Amino acid sequence: MPDKTMHAKRRPVHICRSAMGIERRRSAGLFWWLLALALLALFGILAARTDGARQLIENRLQRRTGLMATVNSSGIGWPYDLVLAGVTLSENNTPIASADGERQILRLEELRLGLRLRRGASITVRGAQVTLYSDDDDRPQPSQWAKLTDVEDAGALAAWLVRLFGNAARVELEQVSIEWRDADNRMVTAAQNMRLLSLPLQVPDRSWRYFDMSADRIQRADGRVLTGLQQEWLVSGESSLIQLGYCVAGEHPGPDVKERIR
Repeated sequence: MPDKTMHAKRRPVHICRSAMGIERRRSAGLFWWLLALALLALFGILAARTDGARQLIENRLQRRTGLMATVNSSGIGWPYDLVLAGVTLSENNTPIASADGERQILRLEELRLGLRLRRGASITVRGAQVTLYSDDDDRPQPSQWAKLTDVEDAGALAAWLVRLFGNAARVELEQVSIEWRDADNRMVTAAQNMRLLSLPLQVPDRSWRYFDMSADRIQRADGRVLTGLQQEWLVSGESSLIQLGYCVAGEHPGPDVKERIR
């Protein structure tokens, strides 16, 4: 009888000691896991600043856009985004080019690429200047960027964005200006201080993208000027587009509209 009592008293002590041993091992595993993450983050911060990293990024941008890419600097920013500064995209060996044989299409101050918990990939562009040029047939070049000549065309703008950034990423563009110039370097169309937000939406049995775009000033091909443009729309695939809203603060003839009409 005494033996049974002692045995009954030992079991809780044995279980308690076992639990304490397991807890110590879990704490040690968590410590090494956090240490590995910290070292990986530090390595990424240091590696992203190297010339080799910039060269790799330039090659990826060139393959993605089909244009010559240059990145002035690269690094890691909060919350662990890849931050590219001074990015330019240029055409090479064009009829109208600079002394070095390149014609600049895009110049942007900052490009941020990151991943967000629950939201997936995130792409942010700040301070961009896009310049398109006419070829001998008065068509905007490069052709894959021609849809930017009319930012009021919601379907064309959505198709360009999805082609460049993909259909799954959250995309935010801020302080973007777009110009299309003819062979004589005269302005054909323009958009100033444009802002664009695009988000993937998941609904039952269908995927949509939401777009919210605004611009301080729009110059149309006929010379007319819009101010305070705002529009929202939804896109699903290549054929379904729902306009949610469209408004402008003002519309008036441009300085050369009479000459264009004649």
